[in-house]
Amino acid sequence: MKKVIGVSLTLLTLTLAACGNKSGGNGAPAPGAVVTPNSNLPGVPMTNGRYSYEFSVNGCSTGKKEFTSVQAYCQGLLDDALNNNCARDLRASAYNRLCVGGGNVVTANPGMNSMNTARCVVNGSDNKDRTLLQNLNPFNPRRRQVIRDIFWDGRNDRSYDVLGTLIAGYGKAKFTMQAATRELPAAGVIGLVQGDGDDSFLVSSRLGSQISLTVQNDSERKETQVVCMSDSTFKRPKRDLRQLRCVYKEHGMRNSREETIAWDLRSASEQQIFEKTASETIVLRLKPATAGQDERIELDLRDLDYDKSMTAESTVNEGLEVRFNSRSSGTNTVLSCAPASK
Repeated sequence: MKKVIGVSLTLLTLTLAACGNKSGGNGAPAPGAVVTPNSNLPGVPMTNGRYSYEFSVNGCSTGKKEFTSVQAYCQGLLDDALNNNCARDLRASAYNRLCVGGGNVVTANPGMNSMNTARCVVNGSDNKDRTLLQNLNPFNPRRRQVIRDIFWDGRNDRSYDVLGTLIAGYGKAKFTMQAATRELPAAGVIGLVQGDGDDSFLVSSRLGSQISLTVQNDSERKETQVVCMSDSTFKRPKRDLRQLRCVYKEHGMRNSREETIAWDLRSASEQQIFEKTASETIVLRLKPATAGQDERIELDLRDLDYDKSMTAESTVNEGLEVRFNSRSSGTNTVLSCAPASK
């Protein structure tokens, strides 16, 4: 069975369109918000009976937005699509100043702060042999990077494109933020689709830390890495991490296998789990807390469809689930690991 050699990925900076970053563009210092000063409620701009705002940073403008209620005004501040992905910091500041706490306009959202709710960084690496001229071609670099800052209100499930045509050939990726329910805390899901939609990879974990997915395609000799960091206010209380429960399901999910892993929390651990599966070598790695970082869990699935591999990582406390689906081979795999304590 063919083995895939992992290739570490160095983060490189790629200049993005001005409206694509959290400050609304690079370059000159951000000017102040452009707003209408009139209002019959403290601090909330109103013109001709409508609440309105307009924010402009480095030429990236939300455009003038008008609303018939304060509730709609505040919700509008949180809508990336409505605001052309511009001036996120200014909109966050306005939301916290006018809509939360002292403003007494809408109920405060505990997951909202003055920064972005999440940031995703996508790295693509072309590992094929290249000529000198190909390496010098600025429009076809060996490594590429896309950064997406996400501004989320925490109330409804939302999906955000984090990788599209900017990195052709590496697939399409989304980051979905799932709102907390009475039974479950908020969760984040990274989804990556490659080829003509034949292969899909998914990793999910509770919000509050960093989630990552790395997929290597040996046939294409390309590697795609998606890393998403969410605000720490989403973290739930730490549980007993000394024992983990891992569940493996395959082919229609009719059959499942379960393993329990003990860990002392002090030393790094690596072991192969769920041996004698159809086509995968599955390695579980546990990493102790260091330098202020929480305990980490990594799942490494090799030889998926014989030419692909995926590696996923999150914190042990938040748990980790990975999925791989291949329409061409009919493979359908789900693997999850989480603290055994309730």
